[in-house]
Amino acid sequence: MSQELLYLDAAVCILLAAAAAFRARLAGGHLAGAVLLGLLCGLCPLLLRMCLPAPPDQNWDWLLAHSAPWALGGAVVGGLPLQMAMLRQYEDNLYFWLDSLALGLNTCLHVVLFCLLGWSPLCALVLAVLLGLAPGLIRDVTLGYVAALVEENWYGMAAVLGAMLTLLCVVLDAAGLSPLELSSRGPEAVYILLGTAAMLGIRAWRRRAGL
Repeated sequence: MSQELLYLDAAVCILLAAAAAFRARLAGGHLAGAVLLGLLCGLCPLLLRMCLPAPPDQNWDWLLAHSAPWALGGAVVGGLPLQMAMLRQYEDNLYFWLDSLALGLNTCLHVVLFCLLGWSPLCALVLAVLLGLAPGLIRDVTLGYVAALVEENWYGMAAVLGAMLTLLCVVLDAAGLSPLELSSRGPEAVYILLGTAAMLGIRAWRRRAGL
C-alpha cells in the first residue's frame, strides 16, 4: 500500500470513529460506550478486510497496529462532552458531513484497494460498497436507529455512484486512457477523492432537495 493510501486509510478510521462516537453521544450514550463504539466502527473495514484473501506480502498485523491509534483518537474526539456543548447548534450538519465523508472515503478507498489486490472490477465494486456501508449499519443498529441504508433513499445509492466513478477512473488508468494528466506516483488517491467528492455532491443535492 502506497503512502498516500495509508494516509487515506488513517483518515477513514478517524472519520468513521468520530461519526459513530458523535452519534452515540447525541443519542445520550456515555463517553466510554461512545468511544468503544467509535473504535469498533473505525476498525470495522480493516477487520472485515482481514477475512479476505490477500497477497503474501500484506502485513495485516502491522496495518491493524497502524490504524488502531487513529481510530481511537477519532472516537475520543467525536465523543468529547466539551465538543458536544460547543457544537450543539451545528450537530445535525456536523454529523451529516462526518458521516458522508466517512462513507465516501471508505467506499472509494476500498474500490482502489481491491483492484490493487487483483480482484475483478465487479468484485471490487461489490465488496467496496459492502465494506463502505457496514460501519454505518453497525452504528445505527447498535444505537437503536433505523439504519440510514434503508431509511434514506440516496445513502446507499450515493455510495454506489461514487464507487463506480472511482472504479471507472481506475479501469481507464489501467487501460492507458486516464481521464487526468497525473504523475505515475499516487494517481489512485486522486481517483478516490474524485469519487468521494461526487458522492458528497449527490448527498448534499438530495438533502437540499429534501429527498
